[in-house]
Amino acid sequence: MNKKLNEFTSKHRKLIFLFLSLIFLSGLSLFTKQFIVFLIILTSALGIVWLFEKITRNSALENNTKNSLDVDYFLSLIPYPCFIIREDLAIASPNSHSQEIFSLKKNYLIAFDEIFTNYNNKQLKEFLDSKTKQIEILQVSYDINKSALLHLQKFGNSQSNSLLAIVEENTKQKELEEQIYQNQKMQSLGQLAGGVAHDFNNILTAIIGATDLLMLRFKAEDPLFKEVHSIKDNAQRAAGVVRQLLAYSRQQKFNLETISITEVLEEQITLLNRLVGEKIKIDLKHEDNIWPVKADLNQLESVITNLVINARDAIEGKQIDGLIKIETKNTSSENIKSKPGIEVKSGNYVVISITDNGKGIHKIDLEKIFEPFYSTKGIHGTGLGLSMVYGIIKQLGGYIFVTSEASSKSWTKFDILIPEEEIDQEKKINIKESTQLESKDLTGSGNILIVEDEDAVRSFIKKALKISGYNILEAYDGVSAIKTISETSYGFDLIISDVMMPEMDGPTMAKKVHESLPNQRILFISGYSENFHEDKIFENKNIHFLNKPFTLEQLNQTVKNVIKE
Repeated sequence: MNKKLNEFTSKHRKLIFLFLSLIFLSGLSLFTKQFIVFLIILTSALGIVWLFEKITRNSALENNTKNSLDVDYFLSLIPYPCFIIREDLAIASPNSHSQEIFSLKKNYLIAFDEIFTNYNNKQLKEFLDSKTKQIEILQVSYDINKSALLHLQKFGNSQSNSLLAIVEENTKQKELEEQIYQNQKMQSLGQLAGGVAHDFNNILTAIIGATDLLMLRFKAEDPLFKEVHSIKDNAQRAAGVVRQLLAYSRQQKFNLETISITEVLEEQITLLNRLVGEKIKIDLKHEDNIWPVKADLNQLESVITNLVINARDAIEGKQIDGLIKIETKNTSSENIKSKPGIEVKSGNYVVISITDNGKGIHKIDLEKIFEPFYSTKGIHGTGLGLSMVYGIIKQLGGYIFVTSEASSKSWTKFDILIPEEEIDQEKKINIKESTQLESKDLTGSGNILIVEDEDAVRSFIKKALKISGYNILEAYDGVSAIKTISETSYGFDLIISDVMMPEMDGPTMAKKVHESLPNQRILFISGYSENFHEDKIFENKNIHFLNKPFTLEQLNQTVKNVIKE
């Protein structure tokens, strides 16, 4: 600019000098000469001002162009996606990384909310209006399921209302945070379940036991029998809720036994038919000679019931007369189709397949179907049922797979794989016969000590076992149990003890008993024993376990089996 101004003044000096020479050489009067000189000087001055303004404007234009180029160059040096957010919430000057990721064009403005969603609009506007240059963070989402952090800072001087935005993708971090949050939620749920499970299961054990004892007084056709049975059914439903809570957090101890899947399903089919109603047919088919498995009978029944109820709801949602197929077969790991991210251990498996012709499950839901608190039923679902199913099957060392089609010919199929229980052939043949024999005769004999701090539960166990022919003594905690054992002249065929008790808990009592009586059989009963899962006392072959709540039949059957061993 100075160079142009110097060129201008140099040329005009020569012109002024030329005009002055002409004036003085002419014969004009002095006043006229002075007036002409004044006009020339004034005209020259005005020309300088005009030219200076023109040069200044041209220079400013050149500087703006240069600044724009400088901004683009500056942003191109940043190794992250970045751009400028203008006062009108438009995105400008995206660098090459931003252009590639967000499909932006260099010289094309686009509204901020056309690219990003799930952000705090008020917070963004506050950042734009702020006069400080402090770096701010804004969480945003883009491309449906991706998330990022925008690192925002004032761009230019303090009066500028533009922001420099540097993008840091944090999708994986958010997914990890969500997993941690879910784990914390599960842990909190487990703590909540544990806090109520012990007391609640004691109450339910007393209710179920009392109804069992009461039903012994009535015949099946008596109207009061049905009323009492209804009370028992609802108490068992409540017990199922507690079992689910404990299964989600994997804090329930299983009563593993060798069972026949065929027999379990045949016994359960009547209840399942009542659950689905008359408009839905259940088709049950078995292959010949289904292998036995080792599982918790109650938990396995809960798995089947849950899946059948889900199938019923899917069919009712489609408003058709439905069909639920339940099929069993034997297979080996070589015949199982591989699933992404899942490697099935080598071995033999019993497969239970449950298929329905309901409304199907969309692909996006299939990916999260077993996640806790995730439900496809909207406000009518808890998102807990399938999570429970998954937790139980995994604890049995098995697998569960789901396939579905959500079209006009929709359907859903769940395949449950449970490892074969490897036993000798003679025992395989006798499983069903022995189970039938034991289920008919629940009477027994022997001396039993009941150690239970809950009066109602202790009273039920005492009455139930006395009816079956056992001699019963009682203790209300571990300390009184030790004293009773030492003061009794005869031994006990079985000690039935709660796990969690005041003064001295069940495992501590068991260790003291085994110091003097190493072969003493002990049956622990508890609805919640999280703090004792890792206790080595449970590895002792003379230690057995029965989950609360239990029925009169389950109690007598378990006691008879333990004493018989």
